[in-house]
Amino acid sequence: MINLFDILDRSYSGEKITDEKKWDLRIWSRAVKLVEEFNIKYDPMVAIADVEMADRCFEAAMMLLSEHGVFNIGTKRVVKFDREEIEKAIGQGRDNIILGENRDRFTLSHRNVDSFNEVKTMAGHFSCTDEVGPKLYQAMAEVQSLDMIEGFNFYGEHGGRQMQGMVHETLGTKYSVSSIRKAIARAGRPGMHILYYPVSPDPAVNIAALDPDNGIRKTDAIEITPIPELKIESNLLAVTIATTEYGAFVNSDTSTIMYGFGGGPTESAIIGTAMSIAVYLTYRVDYNSIASSLPVDAEKFSLTECLWPRSMNLISMARNIKSPLFCFVAPGPEPESEHTWMELAAQTIMAVASAAHIDVIRPIRPYRPNLLTPLQIEFCSEIANAMVKSQMSREEANKIIINDLVPRYSPTYDVPTKDRYRLLKGKAFEELYDLNTLKPNKEHIDSYYAAKKELTKLGIEFEW
Repeated sequence: MINLFDILDRSYSGEKITDEKKWDLRIWSRAVKLVEEFNIKYDPMVAIADVEMADRCFEAAMMLLSEHGVFNIGTKRVVKFDREEIEKAIGQGRDNIILGENRDRFTLSHRNVDSFNEVKTMAGHFSCTDEVGPKLYQAMAEVQSLDMIEGFNFYGEHGGRQMQGMVHETLGTKYSVSSIRKAIARAGRPGMHILYYPVSPDPAVNIAALDPDNGIRKTDAIEITPIPELKIESNLLAVTIATTEYGAFVNSDTSTIMYGFGGGPTESAIIGTAMSIAVYLTYRVDYNSIASSLPVDAEKFSLTECLWPRSMNLISMARNIKSPLFCFVAPGPEPESEHTWMELAAQTIMAVASAAHIDVIRPIRPYRPNLLTPLQIEFCSEIANAMVKSQMSREEANKIIINDLVPRYSPTYDVPTKDRYRLLKGKAFEELYDLNTLKPNKEHIDSYYAAKKELTKLGIEFEW
């Protein structure tokens, strides 16, 4: 397997491309041809991908990556890999990894398509205020079905001032990770696995999170994420070196920008899968999070045109790489907006049916901080567990999404973006929870149970 020095060397010796758009066009145009060569077709009545087509998508992604490699945006050079190097890298992925400490240790496993393996739940990946963040994270850690917790960053402000520069970002990082450590301890889960969500891409800021006493331990992980489409940063290669030598785990969340240079649903599926493969070579990931097919109009993340390529990405990876996968569950609306629960349900059902674990996060385009609640996490985890227990087929899952869920919320996205927020606006954590007891109010509890009742009618067999 190639090492990080090989990637560094190629980052200075590969083909020079001074105009980044030329790289974007190169990847997009090749993906368009690969769609035809491998007969990748999108059907708007399908949210969960076909396994045979997913295998073809994986082969197309392997071809794209082996032909073109990745682009280092700092050095403006192409880093190429041959087919054997790629196969060796993905062949060395681990299907089981042990995360967390002491009684909070657990095994995160690769899930197979149609196997009904256990689903693990992660949550976080959003902005918090200094005052609410520690309480919100304690309330999240008190959700017993939450297996691991992803960190928070700041909505432009920390310590009473606007975030500005490396020093302030480093202070913010130290505050973020130490407050999460204290929050999970207050919740009685001090060994809970933490995935650090970067405050900044600056390597010094990321490396500052590595702290066995008050920050990221060797049983935790740092998120190191590539740039769409098939791009890497030397800064983050430095973070990879520091993290792996320290002994912590590495995660990447990979995404494509659909209807931008990521193309439409079919091209996005191929490029997204290529990106998910590439991080095993470049950033040495131990487990992977899939957020692919993010449309330019990001709030449409729950529409079928976005669910299907994400499912294709997941199934193609799950069938060909033995490594744990997560899928982002990110609604368009805020908590307690009209269709929030149904969007969470659609994305969870797609993810679980596509062999992923679930990562429940904030609205895909957040307009303010503190936009996640513990009840949302419980809701998604309960859906996942119900699907596994009842052994819900991909066909059944697709029927619920296409026939019952998407039609409920899709009209919202016919409204122009500039006029849509009034339909998506809901309530933040501090409006739905008592900040002293960390218990939800009646409004939030009632809507949670009402959503479960609706899903029960659709065939989700909740345990309680």
